[in-house]
Amino acid sequence: MTSLNEWNPSWNTGVSRIDEEHVRLFGIWQAFQDAYVEFGAVVVSGILEELVDYTRYHFANEEQQLAQMEYVRLPEHREAHRQLTETLLAFCDTLNQTQDRESMLVEVGSFFQNWFVQHIQEMDFAAFQD
Repeated sequence: MTSLNEWNPSWNTGVSRIDEEHVRLFGIWQAFQDAYVEFGAVVVSGILEELVDYTRYHFANEEQQLAQMEYVRLPEHREAHRQLTETLLAFCDTLNQTQDRESMLVEVGSFFQNWFVQHIQEMDFAAFQD
């Protein structure tokens, strides 16, 4: 699994609470990668569930802040959050049912890594830099 090894300061939005939560999400992501490398599928299911839980928490906070800012593209932003959450939940279900956990973990890793960076750089920057 290709990995993001460290937080990149260029991902900071300039909104401290949002940036702190992004760093926390990134930390959970790193724990997922580390567990995958060290322990394989035995441990990562629990970490993936933690990632889903914290993602929901972060999205609620981010959406609340965007609502307070009267961000006009909030519905689109909220939909992107909903889609990610659904995808992560589907990964949890599949990971618990599949025989090929190795491939599934690689797929989860690739998806989250790409989504995380893209969402911050495109949607969050647009929302918080306006």
